[in-house]
Amino acid sequence: MTGSLLKDYPGIIEIKKPLAPLTTMKVGGQAEMYAEPAREEEALDILTRAEKEGIRWRIIGGGSNIIVVDGVLQGLVVNLGRCCSEMKVKGAYIETGSGVMLPRLSRLAEEKELTGLEFAFSIPGTVGGAVRGNAGMGELGEMKDLIQALQVWIPGKGRTKLSASHIHFGYRTSSLKNQKNVILKVSMQLSPGDKKEIEKIKKKVNERRKGHPTGYPSAGSIFKNPPGYYAGQLIEEAGLLGVSVGGAQISQQHGNFIINKGGARAGEVLNLVDMVRERVAKTRNINLDLEVEVWDNC
Repeated sequence: MTGSLLKDYPGIIEIKKPLAPLTTMKVGGQAEMYAEPAREEEALDILTRAEKEGIRWRIIGGGSNIIVVDGVLQGLVVNLGRCCSEMKVKGAYIETGSGVMLPRLSRLAEEKELTGLEFAFSIPGTVGGAVRGNAGMGELGEMKDLIQALQVWIPGKGRTKLSASHIHFGYRTSSLKNQKNVILKVSMQLSPGDKKEIEKIKKKVNERRKGHPTGYPSAGSIFKNPPGYYAGQLIEEAGLLGVSVGGAQISQQHGNFIINKGGARAGEVLNLVDMVRERVAKTRNINLDLEVEVWDNC
């Protein structure tokens, strides 16, 4: 199945790479193939070859919004953290590689006294993943508020520039999720700010996050909030706080977090996901949609 990928890139392609350490939930099995190229051209060449050989590929960022299944995940996983890591600032305009971690980008904006990215300073994900999922914190800001243009790679088309007007953003999603593409660069327009005001907004973000569990690995919010409701409150009302399956537990602090108490397997996490959905649907007749992505072989 690996074909010329292994032949041409013996120093880059890794076989059966453990993925759990690359995710914030710390669960899951191995990638059949894994690459962390140092140059963008190298990454695109590997992806192009995978396309030609019919090999399924995925891009991993900070691993903060995914649950990887146990066993071997078929296909190729590519990490752009090394090859898409540049940041450039011109006035209130920032161009950043998709592999840049959000806290790093937020710190740069603060250093330059630019406001708009305060909501992102504690989100453990990459710019690319945040754009695809329209990461944000309600009235404190979302990625869609900042994006001017993207440079993406599309199989068969190569590099393509997309303006923000060509992308539909929704609550924790975007039209990019339904298309086969790789985000390479993101151009953002921020606003001149004041360090004291920026610090005030960051304090508001911290206040919001005080209710989030810490100390154990998690993937962040598991479910999207249904219109008019909070998923965590619905889960708490269903009597599920603290319920465990193996090493996975629904947090006693916040119902919309599943934490890894130690040695949890992806299957145990997903069993809890199913349990929550069934119980909330039964007690409140509300269907919860996942905010996290499940990486499986289907």
